Amino acid sequence: MKVGDFVEFIYGKHGAQIKRRGLYAEKGDAGLDKVIHGGRAYWVNPDHIKLVSIVRKDPANEPLDN
Repeated sequence: MKVGDFVEFIYGKHGAQIKRRGLYAEKGDAGLDKVIHGGRAYWVNPDHIKLVSIVRKDPANEPLDN
């Protein structure tokens, strides 16, 4: 993963886990990675971060069949 990648992450304790999507910000020194979501920074275990793949259809403006 590199800085600026769109990721999905799980944040919280085992009883109240929250699944969010955000931007990967940095790899921390304490074994946690920083993810930005909604203007807030979350330090998350790297095992709980998954890269989201966004692929545009080719061609982007395909004709519609009406």
